[in-house]
Amino acid sequence: MSTVIVGAGVTGLTVALQHLRAGKKILILEREPVVGGLCRSYQYGPFSFDVGPHRLYAADPGIDSFFLSILGENQVETPRISQVNLNGTFHNWPLGISSLSKLSPLMLLGCLSDLLTSGKNYGEIATLKDFVLSRYGKTIYKIFWEDYTEKFLGIPCNKVAAEWGQLSVNRSVINEEKRPSGLMDLLRQLLARETSPLLFRYPTGGMGDFPNAMAAMVRELGGEIRLNQNITGIKQSDGNITGIQTQDEHHPVDKLVWTGSLIEVSSLLDQPAPELEYLDIALLNLEIEGELKGDWQWVYFPDKRHVFSRISRPSAFHPNMTPKGATGLCVEVTLPPESPYHPHDESLQARVYDDLVDTRLLKSKDQVVNCHHELVKSAYPIYKKGYRSQVDSAQAALKVVNNLQLAGRMALFEHDNIDEAVKFALDLPVQELPA
Repeated sequence: MSTVIVGAGVTGLTVALQHLRAGKKILILEREPVVGGLCRSYQYGPFSFDVGPHRLYAADPGIDSFFLSILGENQVETPRISQVNLNGTFHNWPLGISSLSKLSPLMLLGCLSDLLTSGKNYGEIATLKDFVLSRYGKTIYKIFWEDYTEKFLGIPCNKVAAEWGQLSVNRSVINEEKRPSGLMDLLRQLLARETSPLLFRYPTGGMGDFPNAMAAMVRELGGEIRLNQNITGIKQSDGNITGIQTQDEHHPVDKLVWTGSLIEVSSLLDQPAPELEYLDIALLNLEIEGELKGDWQWVYFPDKRHVFSRISRPSAFHPNMTPKGATGLCVEVTLPPESPYHPHDESLQARVYDDLVDTRLLKSKDQVVNCHHELVKSAYPIYKKGYRSQVDSAQAALKVVNNLQLAGRMALFEHDNIDEAVKFALDLPVQELPA
């Protein structure tokens, strides 16, 4: 009995390992030329870049043990050091007492005023704007959420589902004890004594080492991984998938685990395609002359005047990522459907250079020695208001297919972290789905 897995990201590779260890036959079909999905790394000579900042962290000891079983000694523990740029000033993130003196009196007064109204009889919380105003007030909404969301997603907060708010908090504050549930929590943290930064695991050769090690294990256990595979058709009979067609050949299927797009699998199985959108990202991976000051790993940029939403520095995760005497910067620019830019746009590159100087990350554009453009397609699901009914309807329609299992961010239309993806995959049943 063979199980075909579409997608060689972390979820697909974890599912493959579980099935192989249970004695199942596995074939993974991946559309990209490399494994890893969002966890892959790019190599340009001595410079290495991840797809933005990634880390391996799990409060669950079982998931942490899984990380260690994959990487062994090829990983280090490193503290999280992230920042946010507010009104031209860099603050540690999450905010702490060190930021108190950097915040404007007007902002602090605004937050104190918002305490009197936030969360009181707000009514239905249907949109991101509702979520933020009810929990954190209009001051926080204006200085961070409003501009950042519109820049990142390309749509205003009143057209984004409220769920995006809590997911964004969970992703940006991975320590559950420090996640502010409201404005009072946020102000309390601002006044609290700062504690030691959270430690997470990082592969010594870049985040791509993690899926690469998983792929090596899959092959050692007898699994097969085929890259550069585009799915062109899925054959069905009596409510079961019997085969899957790529541009190369037809593969018989006893069980299909799909980690690709929910839209694509719905269309391939002749079901109504949901009206959902995924967000593409342009990465400008820059080789910088000299070493930049500070020890930050990544910075959020909510100001709409700057085209990028986040910048990460690979060498701050591990020194192996960048040659001595130089700096790598991974600049992330989201490409919503209405974006005026494309990944290789020279005007985008020029805008990034100007904004790096404007934010004082660089003294001069001449510090950039080389720029590598990468496109990451469907990096994030876009949680537009009303998305949940579209997802539920599409998933319900696919339940008529007996031997199909949806898994992963794109198929489930979820915004998850690596540990959540691994846990979901480990919890999937290994036995064959009922015919």
